[in-house]
Amino acid sequence: MKMKKLSIVVVILGSVFTIACSNDSDDRFSGNTQTSVVTTNFTTFDGAGEMLEGENEISDMKACLFENGKMTHVFDNLEKTEKGYKLELEHCSGTLYLLANTAGIIDLYEMKNQNVNEAEWMKTVITPSNEKTTHFFTGVVSMDESSSNNNYLLTMKRGVARFDLKINSLEEILVEKLELTNVAQSAYLFPQDGGKLSPENVSWKNITVDFIEALSTNHSGVLYVYEQENSNIQLIVTLLVNGKRKEIVQTLSTSLKRNTVYTITVRKDWIDVWVDVSLEDWENGSDTEIVPFSGI
Repeated sequence: MKMKKLSIVVVILGSVFTIACSNDSDDRFSGNTQTSVVTTNFTTFDGAGEMLEGENEISDMKACLFENGKMTHVFDNLEKTEKGYKLELEHCSGTLYLLANTAGIIDLYEMKNQNVNEAEWMKTVITPSNEKTTHFFTGVVSMDESSSNNNYLLTMKRGVARFDLKINSLEEILVEKLELTNVAQSAYLFPQDGGKLSPENVSWKNITVDFIEALSTNHSGVLYVYEQENSNIQLIVTLLVNGKRKEIVQTLSTSLKRNTVYTITVRKDWIDVWVDVSLEDWENGSDTEIVPFSGI
């Protein structure tokens, strides 16, 4: 009896992991071994942004296989070994989905028992129970046995957007607090066809970050949110300028997309204080201005 073994080797330091699928026959000494290799990586960003420590940390890894639109295999809570994670498949066909950091949120066995089809699966919504933004990753690859070179590429993409803070002023500016209004508390597990960002009946709330010590220099990763449609999202920045407290309100003119860094720039000229918001992708993105400056 033949058995296909799928092995996932993770190299976190290089933000790359490799999946190898081998065909082992009963005749172990025949030398007839066919190997398929799936190279998997985390999306990263170019430009001025920087990867933050811990952003690629994996607390749990799970996978599922769909064949002809039906979930046929579940690999839950994959154990990390010295060489990575290991799966065993009867054959390498269908579509393989990988999820990272979704323990306690996505129950693959329950979904398989409910006969969730692939179209329904693609509309899965992630809603953490603790109301904290979950830093999850998803990836998908088609395991086609007819592939001529047996090589595949799977990209693990972040499901969240990140906000960085940049302070550009010759005089001291102290940022005490950041607030985003009307922030979605759930998101689709996978990007949707047609560009839809927010699920139906999504709940919204304001999120606030009060800095124990006011920030006077650039700081990355001050906020993380799910991708979402723009529901009149406002950014409220509370700061001290020359000892005087100011509050600047900036309305965002765009939706927030997964795997994207948004940079909040606070700057001061000789007249006033301004806040700019720009974005850069964690992929091959370029700086794009979202909102013209807004002053007080």
